[in-house]
Amino acid sequence: MIHVVARPRIHVALADMGYVSARSFGGIGFSIESPKTVFQLDRCAHIELDGLDGIDDEGRADLSNIVGRLKVVQPSLGFRAVLKSAPPQHVGFGSKTSMSLALIAGVNALHAIGWSIEEMQRLSGRGGASGVGVHSFFHGGAIWDGGHRSDPSAQLVPSGSGLASGVPPLMLRLVFPERWRTVLVLPDEPPMSGREEVEFFAANAPIPGVEALSTMAALYHGVLPAMISADYKALATALREIHRTGFKERELRRCSAQTRAAIRALFDEGLAAQQRRSANLCYHSKE
Repeated sequence: MIHVVARPRIHVALADMGYVSARSFGGIGFSIESPKTVFQLDRCAHIELDGLDGIDDEGRADLSNIVGRLKVVQPSLGFRAVLKSAPPQHVGFGSKTSMSLALIAGVNALHAIGWSIEEMQRLSGRGGASGVGVHSFFHGGAIWDGGHRSDPSAQLVPSGSGLASGVPPLMLRLVFPERWRTVLVLPDEPPMSGREEVEFFAANAPIPGVEALSTMAALYHGVLPAMISADYKALATALREIHRTGFKERELRRCSAQTRAAIRALFDEGLAAQQRRSANLCYHSKE
């Protein structure tokens, strides 16, 4: 029996959504401890998938497609896979990527097939836009993915709208600062997924080049150095800038007024708390 545990990821932002560089998409994200995806796999004469009642039709279709690809590369495969737990879908945890890769990695381990990380990533069909999920599954921590070669003749579409043409290169993997903690605040409103998400991308991308450059500057000269130096104030400042421009700002624009107000309050309180903490540290250092 094999148990595969996959942790969710948080995606900070897509980097180039304006064809301003040689690489489209790309970006930064990081793994968090929970809510986890857990698959249990046993040997079986045929293929069974159980425990899928808690996920939607789209999620079940994704796993069915994975089974189809596995049959093509390993026609004699047999296994019973039970989905024991999964994070909420369509709220930014990368649940489809974690479920797909957990199933593939479990089959790989159960039958000692010997697929490489890249082979499993390609089998998943994920990573069409962001490569954070397909890399964080295997490496954890904070991930910088290099995106895909730009093709201005092609429409920029979300990862789940089709098979990825290739695996975005892993540019850097960082250890998430030990002293930092994450708090999940999920909005009480319908998530965007499926056809609605595809239509959103079509209506809002590509963005103006100057906005794409501003996003890239905030990511690569803001978020990355903040994580390396564990500078929370710099991280909060960079995240606020990312949410004020480019594709992320358009994503927030479609959210409810309540969600937008909550995000503003979280930024304001987070920066204020850091400033108060810095002032206290400065005061105590003089004693």
